[in-house]
Amino acid sequence: ISHQEGMKTTPPDGILRFEVDNVYDRPSLIVLASSSEIEVKGIPWEATAVVTGGGFSGDLRVGLQCNIEQLTLWSIDVHAEFIIIHPDSSQNLSAQIISNFHQFNNRVTHSFFRHFRFVENAKEFIKDNVITIEVRFWISNINGIRYIPRIDFTDPNDPRHDVALIIEGEKIYVSKQV
Repeated sequence: ISHQEGMKTTPPDGILRFEVDNVYDRPSLIVLASSSEIEVKGIPWEATAVVTGGGFSGDLRVGLQCNIEQLTLWSIDVHAEFIIIHPDSSQNLSAQIISNFHQFNNRVTHSFFRHFRFVENAKEFIKDNVITIEVRFWISNINGIRYIPRIDFTDPNDPRHDVALIIEGEKIYVSKQV
């Protein structure tokens, strides 16, 4: 799987970067890790990783999920790039997936086990018993999702703001309603 093949040329809508601890020295355990949740286009996203079997004989699965709690019909097209970070970024291991998320499937995963097991210098991906993973994703064709737009009252560049108030020494930007 090539890092360059099919790469999106536009900046990603979201980037989730996190670490998986205790990868190598606990071969009989399942190791779970997840990123913090971020909101992109009003939708909460989270990345996860599962290592089974430990070390280089096991399976590494990386996933992306949207945490939408709606019972209505909805769908989102997602182009995701899962990257296992190498200290030399030119040797990162990556895979890309294009998927449609919807009310019955809000997650996509990729298994690196075949590739990760046979990478000649796989040990180089583990630093201090940790693997660093990055998930970049682009979302499009959002249908059926209802969300309340968030307003950042600390952003002076938001075109909705035309008044600045100073409250307890902090500038708050608001709109005077006509």
